[in-house]
Amino acid sequence: SEEVVRLVGEHLSGIHLQAPVSPSERQLKLGQMHELLLKRRASASPAPDTNAASHLIRHALGTGEYGELSQEKLASMLALPEDLARMYRDDITATVVYLNYDLARPRHS
Repeated sequence: SEEVVRLVGEHLSGIHLQAPVSPSERQLKLGQMHELLLKRRASASPAPDTNAASHLIRHALGTGEYGELSQEKLASMLALPEDLARMYRDDITATVVYLNYDLARPRHS
């Protein structure tokens, strides 16, 4: 999907792109919008993952309601009891194939 391509591109470049504010977010009150923008700014930090597949899985499990990476949601998904974890996060596989080796080397500083 476009989201996966965007996430892999972010990982390769070290730049976090954010989607524009959605129409539903435009209905937010000023305080709510301020909170959303603060969360978006916090998520603009460099990706902690050393490979793109981990980056994809982190986002698959930890994306919040506004499309931002939520450390709280990620932690709760990883802490689910075994019986619930099977419904949400078991059997996840992500394989990223690079067709241009030069692009596969991260340029993080």
